[in-house]
Amino acid sequence: SGNSTAGADARGGGVSMFGSAPLAIVNSALIGNETAGARAHGGAVYALGETTVFGSTFAGNAVTGSNADGGAIYGSVYQVLNSTVTGNRADGVGGDGGGLYAGSPVRIADALVLGNVAANPGADEIGGSSILGIVADGFNLVGSAAAAFAASGFARIANADPVESGGSRAPGVA
Repeated sequence: SGNSTAGADARGGGVSMFGSAPLAIVNSALIGNETAGARAHGGAVYALGETTVFGSTFAGNAVTGSNADGGAIYGSVYQVLNSTVTGNRADGVGGDGGGLYAGSPVRIADALVLGNVAANPGADEIGGSSILGIVADGFNLVGSAAAAFAASGFARIANADPVESGGSRAPGVA
C-alpha cells in the first residue's frame, strides 16, 4: 500500500507483471497506490498474464495522466472473485476504467465494484476494449454501469434503498 510509479508509460503502482505468467492476489489489500504519467496503466496492478483476485480489497488507487487506464487493475484476462473495488480513479483526458480496465473478457463473481471514477464518461467502474465480454456470476453490486453490464447479468443498485427495492433490513438496523 502507498506505492507509486511515475513517468510516461508507467505501469502498476503496487504490482507489475509484464510477462504471461499467472498472477494470484489472495486475501490482500492494495490501498493508496498510484501510477502517474501519459499512458500510465494500473494504479495498483498491471498484469498481462491470467490474473485472479480473490477475497481482496482495492481502494484509493489511482492512475493520472492523459490516456491513463485502470485505477485499480489494468489487465488482459482476469477474474475478480469475492472482492471489493471502490474509491479508485482513472484521472486525465481519456482515462478509462476507474475501477477495472479489461483488455479481454473479465469474470466478476460475488464482488462489489462501486464508487470508482474515470475521466472517460461511462467507464467509471469498468472500462476497456472488451466491455461486452464481461461474465457476471453470483451476486454483484456495480454502482455505475452501462447497459452492457445489465445485459451481462450484473445486479445494479445505484442510489436506491435496498428495502424500497424489495429487500429487507436485518432486525435492529434502521
